Amino acid sequence: MGIQETDFRKLRSRDEIKCMFEAIGYTYKLGKFNAMYNKAKEFANSGDDRVSVRDFQMAISLLHNVE
Repeated sequence: MGIQETDFRKLRSRDEIKCMFEAIGYTYKLGKFNAMYNKAKEFANSGDDRVSVRDFQMAISLLHNVE
């Protein structure tokens, strides 16, 4: 498909992550999305407001079923 592992590890903005995950069917209320994004930022430890797809996937696995 032309997708490389580096594509999953590239740091992306909050809006880019939100759009990507909505495009594949992961739609969350703003508060829940922000909580998952903030958890992903902990995993990323990047020093700015960007995370990777992998970081966000880990946050989803932890918080997806949490209200």
